[in-house]
Order: sequence, then structure tokens, then C-alpha cells
Amino acid sequence: SDATLQVSDLPESLRAARRSTGEASRTAIRRILQSHEGDLRRAARELGLSRTDLLRRMKRLGIEARGRP
Repeated sequence: SDATLQVSDLPESLRAARRSTGEASRTAIRRILQSHEGDLRRAARELGLSRTDLLRRMKRLGIEARGRP
């Protein structure tokens, strides 16, 4: 039998918490990007991330960087 735990195996309350965390991350990144007028380097510095890590996180969360494809 497959012993791997899937997100769908979790109770709805935990799945909802995971969605809430993602939305909170999206909101925080968007707010910081806006405060730095879209400057990824400055936003990444404030978040304690490298610019590359910020871009990866943005992609995972579905946030588009202005001026980037």
C-alpha cells in the first residue's frame, strides 16, 4: 500500500489553512512590490529573499512581475 500522505488526505480545516497561507503570502508580496514600485531587488531584500527566490515564489503563487514576460 502507498504510505504517502496527500493533501487530499488532510481534514478540510488543514486544507483551508494551507489556502489561507498562500493567499496571505500573495497579499504580502503584492503589498511589498507595490511599496517598492515593482523593484524586485528591493522587495526581495525586504522579504529576506534573493531576487531569484522571489521570482520563483511569485511564479508559484501566480503573481506576475510588471515588465517581465
